[in-house]
Amino acid sequence: ERAYESLIEACTQPGASTVVVVGDSGSGKSSLLAAGLVGRGTADGGPLEHLAPLSIAVVDLAALTPPAEPTLLVVDQFEEAEQLDPDGQAAVFDALAALPETVELCVVAVTAGSFGFAMRDERFAAHLASPVLVGPLTADEYTEIIEEPARQHGRQVARELVDLALRDLRHFGDPSPGTALPLLSSAMRRAWQAAQGTTITAADYLGTGGLWSALDDEAEAVLLATPEHDRAVAKRLILSMVQVEGETILRRKISYAGLTPEMRGVLDGFVQARLMTIADGQIAISHDALLTRWQRLGQWVEEERASLLIARRIHMAAQLWDEGGRHDEALMPVEAELWETWTQAEDTPLLTATENDFIEASLQLALRRQQEQRHHVSRLRRRQWVAMAAAALAIVMMLIAVVAGFRSESYRYEAEAATLTAQGRQVALIADEVRPVSPNTAGQLSVAANSIDDSVQTRSAMLKSAGSPMPTRAVGPTGNTMVAHIPDHALIVRGDSTGQITMWRDADLTTPPVEAASDGGQLFALAATSLDGRALALVGGQRTAGVWDLTGEPRKIADFGTDTVTYAASWQGSTLYFGTLEGEIRRVDFSTPDSPEILEPLELGESVVVTALATSADRILPAGRQDRVEVFAPDGE
Repeated sequence: ERAYESLIEACTQPGASTVVVVGDSGSGKSSLLAAGLVGRGTADGGPLEHLAPLSIAVVDLAALTPPAEPTLLVVDQFEEAEQLDPDGQAAVFDALAALPETVELCVVAVTAGSFGFAMRDERFAAHLASPVLVGPLTADEYTEIIEEPARQHGRQVARELVDLALRDLRHFGDPSPGTALPLLSSAMRRAWQAAQGTTITAADYLGTGGLWSALDDEAEAVLLATPEHDRAVAKRLILSMVQVEGETILRRKISYAGLTPEMRGVLDGFVQARLMTIADGQIAISHDALLTRWQRLGQWVEEERASLLIARRIHMAAQLWDEGGRHDEALMPVEAELWETWTQAEDTPLLTATENDFIEASLQLALRRQQEQRHHVSRLRRRQWVAMAAAALAIVMMLIAVVAGFRSESYRYEAEAATLTAQGRQVALIADEVRPVSPNTAGQLSVAANSIDDSVQTRSAMLKSAGSPMPTRAVGPTGNTMVAHIPDHALIVRGDSTGQITMWRDADLTTPPVEAASDGGQLFALAATSLDGRALALVGGQRTAGVWDLTGEPRKIADFGTDTVTYAASWQGSTLYFGTLEGEIRRVDFSTPDSPEILEPLELGESVVVTALATSADRILPAGRQDRVEVFAPDGE
């Protein structure tokens, strides 16, 4: 409403001919034009009812046929002109500067990221002095967006859901409408479909994943819509837009001009879904939330972490070289030879122009040094031949030539040894870098370094790898993964996001596991104990808080959470505690495992998700609210 009033005011100003609407991608510009300006403004009784609306794509402007009646021309997504060739861009600006007389008003919508492009033409830039801004939404406006669609269809939205959604909107900082509105729409639609009564509750919202989990669904949908033969290209493209800093995943911009036509085709789907943005010729992931919420991306990062660390090292070295004036002293000729081979792989992340220049300059430096070494050896050999020729004249000259020959060979061997030592040392350094995240790769690099040159550094790298524990991996599905260990039974238990329970006997992950379905949805909690010689485990998640006897074949004893979502659990002696979506800590006495007794639950006093729970003999500590832990005595006080 606020943006519509501003737009109508601009359109009805005396002398208004071209009005520009500016806002982030996805902020609602298209809806403002279609439903507001055209749908209401030109309808009977509207302020622009005397104009016939005509919407046109920016690429069709140059071929516009003059309308026969007074017209409102609407040009949405003007930023698409930025992707045209120079002649096409000029044709668009020329068409806007010479509109037919029957076009009494032209309204153009452009993203904020393409504002600089729009300023390039002096004629069009004159209309950008007072644009209509589609800016950030207030909390009241977000509340109206959440509540009003349901109200118009005879349903209500619980206040707790509104508070949760507003909190989630600001979980990653001040929300950009371009990212938040599509996600909010998706989250509320799923909550609407899950609701049973006339009120959409917080449980419906949380049970369907909330706001940011929609990112995972949206990203997966776009990826699965990509042809199967292009998904490897999509993986490479997306990993090129991230970098690892320790355990943190960060966004990174890459050049649009550097993409192949195949990559640009893959990119289109993610841009249309507003998961990625193009601005000033750079491509980037739209929001930090995608880095933590898209499960497949997290799995890709783990699989390619060693490669991403190499890319990060190249990025840092190239940045120092570029900022320092591109001097040879900052180049890395030995590592560049390894990096050149790495960049030729089909799945390595894309590098920027500066990074490619850095590698090329390092290779050229390595080539110059090799040529200098060969020239030096050649010069020494020429001396050797001169000395040998002189030996025919005198025994003394012959002896001098022999000495010179030995010296030249010594120089050559020293040069080759120095090169091998440098190469071995550099490979050993890379092995040390990747060892914390990929000990297996580090071990292979250490062996390679020692085979290049047997030195203190390369032996040290091999000894470090030999002394590093090599992990045994049991790979499962992406998403939530909980693990418990029951030492008395040498049993390892895993619960995962698919609702599956997996067990390894004798605590040996190399043996075939035993699997069982929890009969619930996604799992969030797993707590195990040994009680009277029996291995018991609480497996909790969506619509389940089942207690399983894992002593022999997995067998569910009872389920105490089919009406809720379980987020945390803990055993204390024979008593089981688990926290729920509604802020309860439910208690069950398993003194007699086959006949458990349900005890009075503990209440936090308000509807807050119990996301963490710890117990001792005299304390129960649940947590759910920010910066706060509740403390209960066993009697409930």
